[in-house]
Amino acid sequence: MISSKDILAILVAKLRKELKNTYIECRDVKEGYRRGSIHIYFENLKASDYMKKFRETTLNVRIIYHPKKDEDIDEILTMQEKLIQIFSDNPKIELLDGLVTEVLEVDSTESDGDLLFNFDLYIFEEYPEKVSEMMGNLKIGGIKEYVNN
Repeated sequence: MISSKDILAILVAKLRKELKNTYIECRDVKEGYRRGSIHIYFENLKASDYMKKFRETTLNVRIIYHPKKDEDIDEILTMQEKLIQIFSDNPKIELLDGLVTEVLEVDSTESDGDLLFNFDLYIFEEYPEKVSEMMGNLKIGGIKEYVNN
């Protein structure tokens, strides 16, 4: 089963590959940040069981871009377009061993001079198969005494 840490690592790797000259950070923004960096985190992660066979997970991915210059609209629009190309124009994200998710819808806004970019992911993953004994190999005791009576 894929963990939220695995998903975050895959998204960070994707951003680092596409945005080579941008710092990608996962720590809390309250701890401080560099100008020209991206913070990525999850909000509203929900997981539920589906028919005892699948795990259904939805989560909201939040990305905050802090431009190098305060309220530099050109820099914000350039980063916004890059993020749209990464996540909206190519919405499929391969997670692990053929498990794929798709970005459902991107949303972005500017707040306090920073770009706020977010989207939802939906993951439907089958539980690992549990090893159990086959019916043909089960030994049922006590039946002879009830047969032929």
